[in-house]
Amino acid sequence: MKKVLSVGVFLLIFISAYNQISDSCFYAQVDLANRWVWRSYSEAPVIQPSLGYANDKWNFLIWGSYPFERRAYSEIDFTVEYQLSRKLKFGITDFFGINDLSGAKHEFFNVKRKTTIHMLDVYFIYSPFNKIPVSILYSLWFWGADRKAFTFDRIFKY
Repeated sequence: MKKVLSVGVFLLIFISAYNQISDSCFYAQVDLANRWVWRSYSEAPVIQPSLGYANDKWNFLIWGSYPFERRAYSEIDFTVEYQLSRKLKFGITDFFGINDLSGAKHEFFNVKRKTTIHMLDVYFIYSPFNKIPVSILYSLWFWGADRKAFTFDRIFKY
């Protein structure tokens, strides 16, 4: 296990050093969190890997979260972003969350509007200042698993 981690860290350092001199890059990151703050379905720690590619205009990202608990909430998300201008970015994310507390089967390739677990979110990020790290986010979930918790009725009628 130590060898695998050592090779992984070496590759990340090598890729990071190479990407500092190029206009585009692949990137990878692994986070370990003691509790997932935003989706607190479990008290167990989670591992959150991400893998992506970015250049001056595009950013492609695959992000996941998996708990160290047998039956809990896990997620894999796919994001595509496009830099419209120096201050405005457009993005779309496909959220795919699995709540294994019920032991239900989840089909990743099920994209039927009434039964899918996927949720699509479109967003804009506006960064009005060049040297101040402040931005404004407008985000809208527009398709997918937006059903009421107990009745499974759709919140929005299409």
